[in-house]
This record gives sequence, C-alpha cells and structure tokens, in this order.
Amino acid sequence: MATNPAPAKSAPPSAKNAAAALKSAPPARGGAHEAPAGGASGKKSSSLLKPLLVVLLLAGGAAGAWFGGLRQHAMAALESKPRTAAEKKTNAPVFLALDLLTVNLLDTDRERYLQIGIVIELNDSRVLDTVKQKMPIIRSQVLMQLANKRMADLLGMNAKEKLAMDIVARTRAQIESEAADKGVEKAHFSQFIIQ
Repeated sequence: MATNPAPAKSAPPSAKNAAAALKSAPPARGGAHEAPAGGASGKKSSSLLKPLLVVLLLAGGAAGAWFGGLRQHAMAALESKPRTAAEKKTNAPVFLALDLLTVNLLDTDRERYLQIGIVIELNDSRVLDTVKQKMPIIRSQVLMQLANKRMADLLGMNAKEKLAMDIVARTRAQIESEAADKGVEKAHFSQFIIQ
C-alpha cells in the first residue's frame, strides 16, 4: 500500500517572524555580532588616528631640528675656542726688563739718588729683537733723562705716568721700523726708590 509522504512541517509563524527580526535588527553592543571593519566604528578610529600621526610627526621633526641646532652650536663653539686661544698666544704682550738703574738726581740742597726698575711692554713680538739690539742706546737715553730730574719732578702719580710716557717715546725713537709705534706699548716700574 502506498503511503503518501507526510507534508513537511513548516515553522510556526511566530518562529519565522523572530528569525526575520534578528536578521534585520542592529547588533547589540558588546554582543557576538561585530560590525564589519569598514563600518562606522572603523571610520571613527581612522579619523582620530590621522591627526595624531600628524602631531607626532611634527613633534619629532621639531625635536630633531632643535637637537640638530644644539649640535651645530656646540661644534661651532668647539671650533672657535682653539682659534681664539691661538690668537691670544700671538697677541700676548711681551715684557722686557731693563737692568736696575741708579741715578743721582739734580737736587742741590742734598745729595739724592733714584733707584728704578723699568719693564717695557711690547705688544708685537717681532719688535723684541730690535729693542734688544738697541738696548744700550735706550738705557743711556733713559739714564740721561733721569739724571736731569729733581726729586720734586718724580713725586706723585702724574709725575710717574709722565716719566713712563717719556721712556716709551725715547724707546720708540731708537727703533727704526714701521712697527715701532705699535710695538712699544708701555713702560712699567718694577721698583721706584728715591733716597
């Protein structure tokens, strides 16, 4: 006997409606249904990421420029120090001491003498040899100048400064070179005793 196959049972109408509702409903937050990568939440994270990357790149560039500037400044300072030290060595003053001089002064009321130590300052070392060669003449000129002084002519700061300028002028006059005026700078007294 032939039996007719049973007709397929169809899902109740309420179950069909529930399945359709799940398909069309938005996914719950934190649920098992995730939004695709190109969805709305992906757009939010990429829109925040771009400005953050730009800020980081700019900050890195600024830091690199700042450190690079510091390095260049430090290198320039290191390079300039030896140059200035070398310049100071070549422009350092040279001092030439005359032998101690003792001179009778011109005072008539009493016998007085001056004992003086003179140091000539040269600001050009190239003049040193010329001054040394002319030293006997310079010494003689200074002795004659001092022997023509009285004690009153040598007392006080102004008198001593004038005497120092006269010694410089006499020293320059004995040097026959173009650098004489620039080379012979000052005369200093290492000793100055009047008795």
